[in-house]
Amino acid sequence: MIATRLKKDSAFTFSDEKESEFPGGIKAWYSYMSKNLIYPERAVNGNIQGQVVVRFIIDKDGFIIEPVVAGSVE
Repeated sequence: MIATRLKKDSAFTFSDEKESEFPGGIKAWYSYMSKNLIYPERAVNGNIQGQVVVRFIIDKDGFIIEPVVAGSVE
């Protein structure tokens, strides 16, 4: 397996990788997120809103590895 460095990003791409898919598709993903997302109490109380970007890899067994908050509101 040969890794290739992407532009200025620290991510790697491998010749055998593919885009991940949530079982059931995007609607199932939104349903899962709406049931499992926990909005921090501090953010609710402080009326803090915004977008958070999380980068991660899903391994061949479906586990999330190397999660990193790439962008946050705070």
